[in-house]
Amino acid sequence: MKKKHTIAVVNRKGGSGKSTTAATMAAELATRGHTVTLIDCDEERTITAWLSGHGGLLSDAVIPIDADTTPKSLQMTLNKITTDFVFIDVPPSHTDIARAAILLADHILIPSAPSPADVRGALATVKELHEANKAFKRPERTPMFVPTNLFPKAKMTNESLSAALSMHGKVLSGMTTRAIHSDVMLNGKTVAELSDKQPAKREVVALVNDFLKAIK
Repeated sequence: MKKKHTIAVVNRKGGSGKSTTAATMAAELATRGHTVTLIDCDEERTITAWLSGHGGLLSDAVIPIDADTTPKSLQMTLNKITTDFVFIDVPPSHTDIARAAILLADHILIPSAPSPADVRGALATVKELHEANKAFKRPERTPMFVPTNLFPKAKMTNESLSAALSMHGKVLSGMTTRAIHSDVMLNGKTVAELSDKQPAKREVVALVNDFLKAIK
């Protein structure tokens, strides 16, 4: 029987690319034959508005959950899901549901753009993860960072971001700022559903390859 992997995608700063990371990685896994579920806990409902009912690859994969849902209800929802991968888009606020998602997840993905505010949010998430592990006597889970909103011609800035994050966890392949991410959203799709000729698609392939290697 396959092991179900539950992934909390979280950063204490909004606008770090959580929804894009969760949806794009889930779509790439789906293109490889894996079953996926996306739990949308964010008050903005970005993933729900983006993907639900639009006929894309993940049209029927989204479960919206109210931000005031109790941790017990979240756990019950997770227990009912049988897909290979479950991505939880976690709200940036310090709510009970956000803390529960971090506690219940098998893996923690932390998207971070190359800005001081994003890095501070990422490190605050790492601190919260360690506190949760200690308080509930959970085995340590190494956070995985996803560099997001990278600048195409700012190699030094992008490398500095990876270097800063690598001191606190594992850094996966990142995603460059590209207009095509917004373009495909209009049709309820992700760049994972594009041709391999697209640079954005190749970035997602590399990211998911890194992720699958890390969780083996």
